[in-house]
Amino acid sequence: MQGSLEDSSFCTEEEGRAQVPFMSFKDAMEIANSKINALLGDDPLLNNLHPEVTTEELKSYLALEHGQAISVTIHRADGDSYTVVVEQTATVMDLKKAIQRHVTLRMARKISPLKQSLSGKEEDRKEDRKKD
Repeated sequence: MQGSLEDSSFCTEEEGRAQVPFMSFKDAMEIANSKINALLGDDPLLNNLHPEVTTEELKSYLALEHGQAISVTIHRADGDSYTVVVEQTATVMDLKKAIQRHVTLRMARKISPLKQSLSGKEEDRKEDRKKD
């Protein structure tokens, strides 16, 4: 008996074959991200990384743990401070680029929830206009 996607959340190709649950890409990504976050949270070396860690951040942090990189703490005049990781052989230009990447990522992570909420409100307004 074949099932349709509209009738069920399970889809089968042939009778007698195991049923495989149908999952959207978004659901699959949420499951994968939750598993990755659980792994990062349980690891004693990686548990202090941001949940949306980039590959570059992960590589530099692992290089730091292996003694191949150093961390530089930057104290800003407004009292804010943050740590940037660079290779031991890094030049001043490499340090400058690392600071730029860190600040860009930090700003994107701070603004991201605000941007999502604003875009959601805008969509709600458009839907309200259509109803009127």
